[in-house]
Amino acid sequence: MWNWDSVNYADQIVDLIIAVVQSALILVLTTLLTRYLFNRILLREKVIGKRLSEYGIERVKSNDAGILSEKDHQYLFALNGHQVPREADFMFLTGSSFFRDFQKKTGYIESLAKRGCKVKVLLANPERGRFGAEEVELSAEKIEEMAQYYYNVIIGKEKTKSFLERSYVMLIKSKVMPADGDFASEETILNIKNLLKKNGDHNCQVRQVRQWLKEINERNKECPAAVQVELHYYEDEYQMPMMIARFNADERAAKSSHNKPTVYAPRTMGKDKNQNRIMVWTNLNAPIRETMESISVFCYKNEDRDAAFVNDVCSSFDYLIDTYPENMAA
Repeated sequence: MWNWDSVNYADQIVDLIIAVVQSALILVLTTLLTRYLFNRILLREKVIGKRLSEYGIERVKSNDAGILSEKDHQYLFALNGHQVPREADFMFLTGSSFFRDFQKKTGYIESLAKRGCKVKVLLANPERGRFGAEEVELSAEKIEEMAQYYYNVIIGKEKTKSFLERSYVMLIKSKVMPADGDFASEETILNIKNLLKKNGDHNCQVRQVRQWLKEINERNKECPAAVQVELHYYEDEYQMPMMIARFNADERAAKSSHNKPTVYAPRTMGKDKNQNRIMVWTNLNAPIRETMESISVFCYKNEDRDAAFVNDVCSSFDYLIDTYPENMAA
């Protein structure tokens, strides 16, 4: 028969209490630590957000990085009934991907110019490098020559001759590295050739964009309302891409209430759309990373809301446009 006297209930109760207290202490300490870390992270995010907001930055986007949203397309290119900007400004290193997507494939840039929008483009000067005078379409012999040149630059046997060449080498160096990590091999040259066959170097890309822009101006000569696209070359002042849409006060925003309203700007830009305003898009990326893989930044200003970042971007663009003459010669 079971001997109930052999069971020490007092010891078991004490052990149970100790276990409960230990669990409670662990839970409390874990909760306090989690709250402390969360508060620190939240405080840091608030500080970063406050500083960005104070500089005038409205939105930072890392998903679909480097890509304009559908809503951004509508504002920038005056799609779906949105107001046409009085001026659209673009500054890129080469602008090849941007103008391929928004002119060659869609005709958005041409449509802006055709509707009276002043389109101004700043690109790096393609005429300073060793291959500055080459055609857009590269022959097999020219690709061979260019691949050898860039290979020599990468392994230190030659120096680049222009800003565009330096930026191109910086961008492609990690892409052409052989699997064994040794640049001094034929595989490096083969990798460079494959890149050149795909898009050419930065000089080729700028000349391709210039050709597309010249075609726009030729087609729009017959359109009375059209404005000729301006192309300017800067030397080495590139810091980041700039996309600027400058709007005059829109008289259509003051239409009578029986007309169906059209939204011309984000809600955060104020209830009154009948005012001058500027919208800016840019990207944050290191020189060795493609813009399409970067972080997108959006900001704006209007008569009710100033923004230092917008002012700085616009002043930088205007300075370079005024400094370098237009270059749309054949």
